[in-house]
Amino acid sequence: MQSTIDQIRQALLDSPLGGIPAANQLLASALDLLIGPLTAPGSAFYVPWLLAGIAVAFLVFVLETRGTGGFGTRAFFRYCFPRSLYAHPSTRTDIKLIVVNKLLSPFINVTWRLNAAFFTGALLSGMVALFGAPLGLFEWNFTALLVVTLLAALAEDFGFYLCHLAHHRIPALWAFHKVHHSAEVLTPLTATRNHPVEFFLIAPSMALTGALFMAPILFLFDTAPTLIELFGVNLVLVVTQGIGGKLFHSHIWLTWPAGLQRFLLCPAQHQIHHSSAPRHHDKNMAGIFAFWDWIFGTLYVAPPQREEFSYGVYGDAKQAHPGLIAAYLVPLWEAIPNHKALRRRLSRGAAPPIAAMGRFAGQGAAAPKPPGAA
Repeated sequence: MQSTIDQIRQALLDSPLGGIPAANQLLASALDLLIGPLTAPGSAFYVPWLLAGIAVAFLVFVLETRGTGGFGTRAFFRYCFPRSLYAHPSTRTDIKLIVVNKLLSPFINVTWRLNAAFFTGALLSGMVALFGAPLGLFEWNFTALLVVTLLAALAEDFGFYLCHLAHHRIPALWAFHKVHHSAEVLTPLTATRNHPVEFFLIAPSMALTGALFMAPILFLFDTAPTLIELFGVNLVLVVTQGIGGKLFHSHIWLTWPAGLQRFLLCPAQHQIHHSSAPRHHDKNMAGIFAFWDWIFGTLYVAPPQREEFSYGVYGDAKQAHPGLIAAYLVPLWEAIPNHKALRRRLSRGAAPPIAAMGRFAGQGAAAPKPPGAA
C-alpha cells in the first residue's frame, strides 16, 4: 500500500502540475485526504480507529437490545448509522469543513513549525546553558518507558485542556471554537468540525506542555527515550481509541464507573460537553484524561442512563454556521471586540458593501453565548 502511494506521489511531482508549488501542495493534500484514513495513524478517520469504534458500538448495542428481540445486522446498522444524523444539514457542514480545511491547510497553517521537537529542543538547550551537559543519571528500562509514555500523553492532554479552556473563556477564541459547538448532531465527522484558527492553536499548545515534561526527561536520562508505540502512535492513544475514543462524537451513550470518570474521559462525558443545557456549561474540557477537569473544577460525571439534552450553542436561537462560508467568515467578525455595536453602526451609516458584511456576520446569532458558556 505505502509503495503504491509513494508512486502516486511521485507521479504527481513528475506531472506538469508538479512544477507549480501551489498545485503540487493542493494535489498532495487531496491525496492525503483520500489515502490518510488507510495509512496515517494520526488521521482523525484512521480506519483501525473507526473499526474499533464500531466494535465498541456493537457491544453497547448488544447490551441495550438484550432480551428485546431487536438484535440483528440491519438493526445494528440502523443503530450505528442513523440516517437522521448522517443526512442532517449539520453533518453536511462537517464534511465541507473537513474537505476544505484539508485542502487549504498547507497554505494557511502558520504554526506548523511550533511542534514538540521545536519546543523540546529549545527548552533542553536552555537547561544545558543554565546547568551544563545532560546529567544522564538514569537508565532506561521497560517500566521507565511505560511510565514516561503515560506521563507524556498526560502532559500533552494538559496542553489540550488549557487551550480548550481558553477557547471557552476568551470571547475572541470562543468565536472560532463556536464552530465546533454549533454542531446540531454528533457523528465521528464532527470531531474535525473546526475553524482553521482553532486547529493552528491546539497543536502548539499540546507540543509546548509535552516539551515541558520531555525536556527534563532528556536532561536526566542517559539517552533519549523511544516512547512505547503501536501503529506509530503513543500507546495511550491506541488504548483510548480502542475503548471507544471514536464514540466521543456520536449518539452512543457509553459511560465508565463514576470513580473512573474522574480520571479517564468516557464518550458520554464529551457528549455532555456539547450539550446546550445550562448545567453542562464548560464541563469536561479534557481530551483524554478527566483528571484535569477534576482538579480544576470542570468535571461532570455522566450518569449510566442517558440524560436528555440538545446539542448546540447555549443562547443561540438560530444556527450561526449553517454552511461552509458562514463557518469560515462569521468567526472572523465575531472575534472583533464589540462586534455587535460595530454592526449596528455599520448598518446605519456605512457604505453598502460593508453594511452587508456586518448583516451577514450577524445572521443566525441573535442571542450570542455569554463568555464561559459551553
